Formats: sequence, structure tokens, C-alpha cells
Amino acid sequence: MGAGSGRDAAWLVSLGYDVVAAEPAHGMRREGQRRHADPRLRWIDDRLPELGAVHRLGLAFDLILLSGVWMHVRPPDRPRAFRKLATLLKPGGMLLMTVRNAGGEPDRPMWETSAGEIEGWRGATAYRSSGSWLVTTSWGVPTSNGPRSRSSFPTTEAAPCPFCAA
Repeated sequence: MGAGSGRDAAWLVSLGYDVVAAEPAHGMRREGQRRHADPRLRWIDDRLPELGAVHRLGLAFDLILLSGVWMHVRPPDRPRAFRKLATLLKPGGMLLMTVRNAGGEPDRPMWETSAGEIEGWRGATAYRSSGSWLVTTSWGVPTSNGPRSRSSFPTTEAAPCPFCAA
């Protein structure tokens, strides 16, 4: 969700995954399509909290990634957005989210996101990293509660995670 120019989507494709990249900004979506033309990367025009186009695909996902997106969702829209995301996950699927709480521009406002808000979601675990949050949510998979350091979140040396970098 909020795929931007497709950097993270292309990385997931390079690992062998099929990816649906939802991006509401026409210019960003067009640039992503230009930069990352690959049959395993499907671009779609959609946005939170509605996600109507993604839901109409009739797909369920192993992983949903929101990198630098959640803080742009208005707080009154977040419960609905979270429910929409949850219904798109396969059993045992994971939601990964990085959140920033600084900046914003007049045409792209940002709202604060607290650890309490994130950890109030059933099964959510928040990892603090350099002023951002990495949130993992696994339904049907046991998780522990409370914030952790990023060092406890597994990454791989063979395929460094571009959205997990400090």
C-alpha cells in the first residue's frame, strides 16, 4: 500500500514474489511502472482507508507492506483502514508497517502515531527504530506483546531489506 515509485515492490519481486503495488498518486504509479516493468509486479490505483480496487481483485496476501504510509491516514479513518488491511491477509499473513512522526507537507499532512495505538491492535508487535516503527501483525501466529528493539527483528544478509534499514 502506498507503493510510491516501487523500490520495495521491486525488491520483493527480485526475491521471487508476485506483488500487487497499490499507489494512489498517478505520477508515482507511472514512474514505478516505468522503472520496474515486470510481469510479477501489478500496479493498481487505490488508497487507504477504502482499498476498493484491491478488494475487488479477490486476492488474499501473505504480506502487506506499508512503508511511510500510515501516518498519512487520518486518525478517524485508521480503524476502518486497519480492518480493510486485516481482511486482505491470508491466515498467518503479516502486516509490516514503518511509521514516521515528523514533517509533513501542506498537500500531504501527517498525523502522530503512538505505540499505544499500534499495540492496541490484536496481535500487533511494534519494533522501535530510528524514530520509526516497524509493526508486525500476524493473525493465527503467536506474538509477544510490547515494543522491542529492531535488533530482535530478523533480516537476512543475502537479501538486505531496504525498508528495514536504520
